[in-house]
Amino acid sequence: MSNESKLFSRDEESRAAGRFILNADDWGRDRETTQRILDCAARGSLSSASAMVFMQDSERAAAVAKERRVETGLHLNLTTPFSARRCSRTMLEMQGEVRTCLRRHRLAPALFHPSLMRAFEYLVVSQLEEYARLYGAKQKVHKGK
Repeated sequence: MSNESKLFSRDEESRAAGRFILNADDWGRDRETTQRILDCAARGSLSSASAMVFMQDSERAAAVAKERRVETGLHLNLTTPFSARRCSRTMLEMQGEVRTCLRRHRLAPALFHPSLMRAFEYLVVSQLEEYARLYGAKQKVHKGK
């Protein structure tokens, strides 16, 4: 198997010796960011990448990750504006509310905001479902009451 088709494989020797984990942020944000992360991965510089959904390059990045066996996890995005065409008006509005609140004051992210519970839940569940759709993750998303 070529180095590029098995970018993040883990062999027994490296697991036994210990390992420094380096995760790249913003996979799928845009084409250039995805490509730069892929370049680093191809050189063996990364362990994994955090995948953004509802972004400009999310769909293509997911296909590349599956093809190249790039290990990913969901990058939960509450503040960077979604840029995908497939993003609903509701999603954009709820993220706008959360973003405004979280950026209002430097301590705002550490405070509980009961008026935003519905928006937070919607954003989290929607992103989990989209990640599962794009990456073929077999996970159940539990919606709270």
